[in-house]
Amino acid sequence: MTGEETPRSWLRTRSADVINDSPIPAEPKAELLEDVEAGEYAIAVEFLCSQLYEHDHKVTRRYFDALASLYEDLSVGGHHLALVEQNCLLPDHTSAD
Repeated sequence: MTGEETPRSWLRTRSADVINDSPIPAEPKAELLEDVEAGEYAIAVEFLCSQLYEHDHKVTRRYFDALASLYEDLSVGGHHLALVEQNCLLPDHTSAD
């Protein structure tokens, strides 16, 4: 967060970034961004997780980590993030050095 941002604007920006970077289609993405603009960040992130696992969208570890960080910062309850991790996370193909 920069010195000019308020916690609320920072969460709005992060929420919008995670939604925009998601692999879900444009129409549900637009609906989620409307929720964000209305200040409903947690609802938008919870619904994003539902969209990801219900429609079997795959995500990278980097994307999942950004989503998980936002999910935690928003104190979203429930099991949606765990379902994304179990069902949507692409295998890590990097080698351990």
